[in-house]
Amino acid sequence: MHELLALAFSLVFALSVTWPAAAGGVLAPEEEPARARLPATGGAAQTIGVRPLPSTTYLDPDFDIVATATSGLPVSFSASGDCAVTGSTVRLLSAGRCLVTASQPGDSRYQPAPEVKIPLAIGKAEQRISLPLPPAVTFLDPDFELEATSSSGLPLVLVGSDDCEITGSTVRILGAGTCSVSARQPGDRNFTAARIVEGRFPIARADQTVDLRLSGIFYRGTSVPLAASATSRLPVRFDAYGSCAVVGSTLNLVAEGLCAVSADQPGGRNFNPAPTVTKNVTVLRVQ
Repeated sequence: MHELLALAFSLVFALSVTWPAAAGGVLAPEEEPARARLPATGGAAQTIGVRPLPSTTYLDPDFDIVATATSGLPVSFSASGDCAVTGSTVRLLSAGRCLVTASQPGDSRYQPAPEVKIPLAIGKAEQRISLPLPPAVTFLDPDFELEATSSSGLPLVLVGSDDCEITGSTVRILGAGTCSVSARQPGDRNFTAARIVEGRFPIARADQTVDLRLSGIFYRGTSVPLAASATSRLPVRFDAYGSCAVVGSTLNLVAEGLCAVSADQPGGRNFNPAPTVTKNVTVLRVQ
């Protein structure tokens, strides 16, 4: 009897040690290690430090952002506005404003860092005008193009004055003298206005020739109308020597013998003097 009571007591004691009681019943032995594997809550705080960004102007080369987190974890970047970010490299898209955001999302040991927002002003780029001009042209030369350009690639406004005019980039010569040219580029969203460039080039007078038409049989005491023209379309002047005389454009044959008739055009504002043309005729006695 005593042995049975001792055995029962031993069983009860063993059960009380191996299976501890809990609310709702007896817990299984594997639940205690599960409580030890619960993840830790919270994490260490971290912050982001960003090196100041440089002053920027449209067309500046790409540059890198330098930023570090106090956790040592990598910092990522995003951008909005007039720039773009690839990795840590910033590319300027146009003049204006850009907002770069630096972030670090944290991990099992660190909380997410507060985002750092960096505003970036992007200034307009400067531009220059190139205005090559011909060394000289001549009146009556055909129209020609000016190869003026801006470093921005934007179109120029060209104005011609004095003895020429410009339509678009085409120059038309109006007379001998001087062609004055002014080139402007007012700029746009990305470029400042270019410095106005002015220049001039000379326009030489054109050459001309005279055509004197004089033929036939000439007799003393008669008069012959003279006909001549200049390529300039300016009036031709006549002169005569020997047995004849000129009045206006009429040749008077006053005696028998040799008559020399000359025609010239002395030139003008737009034309050089024409070379003198001379023709000799023989004045005959009337039969």
